[in-house]
This record gives sequence, C-alpha cells and structure tokens, in this order.
Amino acid sequence: MGLWAVLLLTYPEWFFGTYEHRALYPLDETRTDPTAGMTEVIVTAPDGTELVTWQAAPRPGQPTLLYLPGNAGNLAARHVRFTEMMAEGFGIIALSWRGSGGSGGRASEEVLPADALMLFDSVCVQRCVIYGESLGAAVAIKIAAVRDVPAVALQSPFTSIDDLAKLQFPHDDLSPYITQHWHSLETVPAVTEPLLVFHGTDDKLVPIAQGQAIVAAAGSADKTLLTFEARGHQSMWGPDLTAPLYAFFRAHGAD
Repeated sequence: MGLWAVLLLTYPEWFFGTYEHRALYPLDETRTDPTAGMTEVIVTAPDGTELVTWQAAPRPGQPTLLYLPGNAGNLAARHVRFTEMMAEGFGIIALSWRGSGGSGGRASEEVLPADALMLFDSVCVQRCVIYGESLGAAVAIKIAAVRDVPAVALQSPFTSIDDLAKLQFPHDDLSPYITQHWHSLETVPAVTEPLLVFHGTDDKLVPIAQGQAIVAAAGSADKTLLTFEARGHQSMWGPDLTAPLYAFFRAHGAD
C-alpha cells in the first residue's frame, strides 16, 4: 500500500486526535461590547477564572432566560436574538464560554457545565428558564438533570459527540481519540422539567433524528418536539420559530 493510501486511511484518526479541541470548540475569543440594552457582568469561577456574561433585566412579570450558546463564535454573533428577546420583555443572562468573547480559560466538557451551574445557582436563584443552543443544549441538559428549573428549551441538540463522529466518519473508528463525549442521550432521562426541543429537518451537522431521540428519552411528562422544514443547523431563527418559543417561555417562566 502506497504512502498516500496510508495517509488517506488514517487522516480522520490523526486529525481528530490532534485537533479535537479546535474542532469541538471553534470559539471566537474577541471581546466586544454587549448588545444595546445589555450589560457586561464579570463572574468568577471557583478556580478563579473570570467569565464574561451579558445580562438584561426582565420587564415585570416576564421570565429570565439563562442563554447557553453554541460552540461557534461569541455572544456578539447572537445580537439579533438578544435584541428581539429583550423587545419581548425577557430578561437574559448569557454566558461566554471559556476562551470566548473575553472569558478566560479553556473550554472542556468538565468546566463548561460547572461554569453554567455556578451561574445558575448564583445569579438565577432557581428561577431562570434555560435555553441551550447546540453545545449549549448539552450543557442545559446537564444542569436540568441536577437542578429544579422552571423549563428547558433546546435548539438542535445532539445525542453525543461519539454519535456525531460516527456520522461524519462512518468508516473510521475514532472512539480511541475522543475525550469530549457529551453523552446527552444518557443524561436526559433525568430531565423532568417541561421541555421544548426545536430542530431543522435539513440539519446536516446534527441530524433531526438526534433531536427526536433526545425528546423520546427525556424524563419530562410535558415535552414537545417542533420541527422546521428546510432549516439547517445555522438557520434556526425566524418568526415561525420564535412565536412558539416565546409562548413556551411565558407559559413556564413568568412570575
């Protein structure tokens, strides 16, 4: 077998083993000013790492959302969402992951849920509806599994990194190289709060079957899956989506 054939056969293993962190956490470290109407608040993790949050107070009687973003970009990439949510009267507490948007440290499966749980316990005081986007959905599942929260909304959740790797590289066994597993399908049965999952039918990165599996396995008695035709992983926003999402927030999170 020629050298190039060997390289082609082993490239996925080499790439994932070498660049797993970069592939899973392509975060933008650029620190930007908060969206108009929001305030930057620095919180300190137990290990001393300073984390950037953007926060906005709710209007009277409206819920506050603990917003856990996806793995790409930074909070500035979500400014349209934040503006629209504030216009609806919702409060927002949005966390910049470690290594993103001015937050210190380095992202990992161990520290991201710990940071979000610390924020939930110290700032939300058990009253925030949790909104998790992609990677943030995996973090949201971990929080809701161990805390009593009003409700949980998950955007395009995946079952595990292992499952995603099998989809992306069906002919290669990458399991020896995976250190960040995010086994959401194993954790979600412990989630008993009202649950809303929304997923695009044209999601090539996280197929809708994984969102369906999350809903089926969830321990919630009140759980709903909303599917959106011809939407992919990066196009999960718009009036057709926000109308039921906002109704869910108000139904389960308002005082």
